[in-house]
Amino acid sequence: MVAVPGLVLLLCFVFFVGMWSESFDRLWSAYLLKDISFPHAFGPDVVIWFSILAVVSTLLSLGSTEWAKRRTSRLGPGSIPPTLLTLTLATALAVVLMAGTSAFIVVIAAYLVVATLRPVFSPLVTGWVVGRVDSSVCATALSATDLLDSAGQIAGGPIVGAIGVLASIRAALLAGAAALAPAAALLAAAARRAGQVSQQGGGDLAGLGDAGHVGAAADHPEAGTADG
Repeated sequence: MVAVPGLVLLLCFVFFVGMWSESFDRLWSAYLLKDISFPHAFGPDVVIWFSILAVVSTLLSLGSTEWAKRRTSRLGPGSIPPTLLTLTLATALAVVLMAGTSAFIVVIAAYLVVATLRPVFSPLVTGWVVGRVDSSVCATALSATDLLDSAGQIAGGPIVGAIGVLASIRAALLAGAAALAPAAALLAAAARRAGQVSQQGGGDLAGLGDAGHVGAAADHPEAGTADG
């Protein structure tokens, strides 16, 4: 593959996000069912609550992807690493808050934050790759992001699962969120590099894509990395 500045950082970021996403996908509903007491506003059946969560999270995710597209179009491609960094930190904090309390309102609010921010990762990553990588190897680069995402899920799943069995679901959620720490560190490095290159007049050398590509990716988030 043609060397692209920042691509290795991005692939490593995708790997760690994959580790987190696998644990969250497997555990969030079990955590709500086993550790959280649902109000009986709709009767004892929690299926209604999960249906409400599904609808609300879908609507919020549509708004978040539109926000990401407009932000990138307004601020330019250099905004991609800082945006991803902000999303990663906010997601990690929301998971920690969710796992750190048993209060229904707080847990639901934290979950909705995660459900809102998570869909934005994929179109931003896809837009970065499409905008930075030569068209002759772009498909290969996109396949690599999918591969690293799957590898992260495969690597993280058994570890977090074992923690859930030996300790608790709460501990497993926190362990999964820990994978977002190195992901954030990678993005912080990319953001610093972007700032240095920008000051040198290097434009988007740090690998931060074309805003138009990001907008298109946000309209088609399925083209990005797998959500786990």
